[in-house]
Amino acid sequence: MTLVNHGMRETHFIRNVEIEGGSADIVTAKLKEVCNDMGVDSSKIMGFGSDGASVMMGKRGGVVAKLKEDNPDLIGIHCVAHRLALVTSQASKGVGYLLEYERKLGALFSYFHNSPARMKSLKEIQALLSEDNLRIAGLHTVRWLSMGNAVTTVHRVYSSILLSLENDSSNPTAKGLHNFFAKSSALLVTAYLRDVLGSIGILSKVVQHDNLIMTTVNPMIDSTKDCIKSMLETPATSERETRTALEAAVAALGDEQPDRGHCQVEYKSASISYSPQMIEQVDSLKTTFTGNIISNLESRFPTDDMSITSSFQVLDPGSMRKLPASSAELGNYGSTAINMLAEHYISVLPDHEACAKAEFPLFKKLVVDNYLNLTFEEMAKKVITDLGEEFPNIATLYQVALILPMSSAVCERGFSMQNVIKDCHKNRLTTTSVNRLTFICLEGPPYKEFSFEKAFLKWNAMKERRLAHAGSDK
Repeated sequence: MTLVNHGMRETHFIRNVEIEGGSADIVTAKLKEVCNDMGVDSSKIMGFGSDGASVMMGKRGGVVAKLKEDNPDLIGIHCVAHRLALVTSQASKGVGYLLEYERKLGALFSYFHNSPARMKSLKEIQALLSEDNLRIAGLHTVRWLSMGNAVTTVHRVYSSILLSLENDSSNPTAKGLHNFFAKSSALLVTAYLRDVLGSIGILSKVVQHDNLIMTTVNPMIDSTKDCIKSMLETPATSERETRTALEAAVAALGDEQPDRGHCQVEYKSASISYSPQMIEQVDSLKTTFTGNIISNLESRFPTDDMSITSSFQVLDPGSMRKLPASSAELGNYGSTAINMLAEHYISVLPDHEACAKAEFPLFKKLVVDNYLNLTFEEMAKKVITDLGEEFPNIATLYQVALILPMSSAVCERGFSMQNVIKDCHKNRLTTTSVNRLTFICLEGPPYKEFSFEKAFLKWNAMKERRLAHAGSDK
């Protein structure tokens, strides 16, 4: 649950409960029950973040729709981290080679992961070639952008992988994996994906922050799109260095350079096949995949989106930095967005008409003259704590903006903690015990700061106990 305390956004773990079914009615009822137990009026919930499942976000029968029956002002938000994960997974669906590449990458992980002997052999070859000692990363459908870590590892220890597979050529799996990866096309695709997924991975980490707000999302998405677009014209570091090394290896062949045929070239310590057709295949793949990523980013994160969440952007000082204080542009700035916010939150604002007509024009001038150097969070705190009487409607909008859950990543971390606490070795823990342990792990102080003696004394005083004492008189 996210709330605003003294102008600052705070997110807290509330409770881990057992739900006797997965329908929207049951989830909504349990959510309201927990809110009532906490003394929170469920009709005052202003935002609900989810992974996008229909039971949660369904327009007619989802949890959001049912919560809106009590509070029409509530905003249902499809987690931006989940949306970003869909961008890359769907971008590869129309590219046959990438689907095959992903399957081979998973098979490569299984080949090494399931055999300690193979892992030992790979480690020895890495040491012999002075490559980094890295394990092949696995692909996880439930973990965002795990493929980025996998391709980065493969690219960094590419020669060691090929030599290890070649040494086990009697194994049909090893032979098949070697035949696939020992090609310049596979090498260049690995380098290209390392660059692309690296950029998207940075964006993914940003949108998984606990206190993510909407003013952070759009600038990062725009920067990521520009970065990926530029890779079509000018390859990024990994692909550029790999292409340079391949070109040098081909040049070293002299008169034996291929026209349209295949040949073997030395890349670092491995021998791989090369042909101009392979390079053309990679260039075509890059164009298609990059276009798919940009198209998916734009469709899932539209820049001209005038939804309620996007409208809060007008309260960001960063959006006003290019506007001269005396220009007509400042007078027109944000009129549509602030009117949309005022109309949507008519039941929440002290005076929704004054919000757009009186407060916002003065607020814009105040920000341009004095507070352009502040971030959205800093400006929100300033208005809520110091200027709330002068701008009561703007202060209310800032409070709403701060609590809107743009990402559900913090919930995912709660699930991860639950799975650490209750695993196959501790599967008889009750829901109450799991809830208490999860609360301690997520909300409690660091164990070094915890007073175990104080806790023991309180526990001992709760009722008469028989305590065993082991000691010595000596």
